[in-house]
Amino acid sequence: MDRGTIQNTLKMLNLLRKNDKLKISELAELLNVKDRQVRRYRDELLKVGYDIPSKAGKDGGYTINEINLNDNEWTLLKDLLKKHPEIYSKIDQRFNMF
Repeated sequence: MDRGTIQNTLKMLNLLRKNDKLKISELAELLNVKDRQVRRYRDELLKVGYDIPSKAGKDGGYTINEINLNDNEWTLLKDLLKKHPEIYSKIDQRFNMF
């Protein structure tokens, strides 16, 4: 990976951390690259362990999930939060985790 790719991959990571959701086209414009390159950056971030879900459609885009839990831990957290719907709905809306 060349220096420009590394820099843009890190910029993309920072952009995702600062925004709830960004479309591929928005990221491409901000990074001054084509959509295809944004997908490559995402692939690189996925390889090193970042969770960057993609949502299709009009309101779609990339988000970043920085909480790294295994499946059992996610289930426990979800079950716990469901006992407190006021918190659960806020977290789910903000982070699109569940």
